[in-house]
Amino acid sequence: MSSTAMSSEDIAVLFAGARDKIPSFSGQPTDQSIHDVKEVLLPILLEIPYDRSKGKHNLVGLLVDSADYIADYGAGEALPRPKRLGAYPANVPGTVTAGEQAEIVAKHRASQDDFAVYDATERELRRFLLDTFDETYYLELKDSKTYFTRVTPAEIISHLQKGCLGRHAIDVLALTDQLRGCHV
Repeated sequence: MSSTAMSSEDIAVLFAGARDKIPSFSGQPTDQSIHDVKEVLLPILLEIPYDRSKGKHNLVGLLVDSADYIADYGAGEALPRPKRLGAYPANVPGTVTAGEQAEIVAKHRASQDDFAVYDATERELRRFLLDTFDETYYLELKDSKTYFTRVTPAEIISHLQKGCLGRHAIDVLALTDQLRGCHV
């Protein structure tokens, strides 16, 4: 993808393509089903241009918890939620040169674009997760007034992982045998 901001329609198309790769899961989530979803979504989140003014963050922080994001993506901090900005930069000093004013406007526009991309991606990611997993297993996150709009995708994944079935002892033994075979 290019370094220009993506529209919300472009982001929706990316997630629609992901829908074709991952079926909806019925029943209790498993480690494997959560892994499969992350395997499809993480490359999409890395592909979406974000943080154009600083180049420090990426949108993987919407899906993984803060500690993993800090450790694995080298940002040194959790993914901050961008602020919604007005149409024009505030508090521009009257003594700036034309070049300085152009720089202020460019940074402001990049911040506006980052907010729009972040907001659209978070919304599509949340919708994807809610449509993919059985509502029974995340229903307790629902608020009576805001429904799921204030629940982050990372909170949904974390909640699903806490209640997932995990691996059974037989699966672990089979995996050990399979790895032993690969080693030989």
